[in-house]
Amino acid sequence: QPPEELLAALYGLTPAEARVAASLAAGRTLKEIAEAAGTTREAARWHLKQIFQKTRTRRQAELIKVLRGGPLALVRWEDQAG
Repeated sequence: QPPEELLAALYGLTPAEARVAASLAAGRTLKEIAEAAGTTREAARWHLKQIFQKTRTRRQAELIKVLRGGPLALVRWEDQAG
């Protein structure tokens, strides 16, 4: 799962948005994310819409590709090499 702090810094996400983004990148569904946060699925969807705007993506699959293959891929590579 990508570090939430890094997602927030890279994409200007709020802490709640960063949690949703990190959870999506880890393979969780919006329903699972909402349940874990003790909130509604609608609230998670609202955060997702904000994440789409900030990452300039339109679909969840596109977002996941950006989150897993963007600057975070370099961080993962450095962690494995170090």
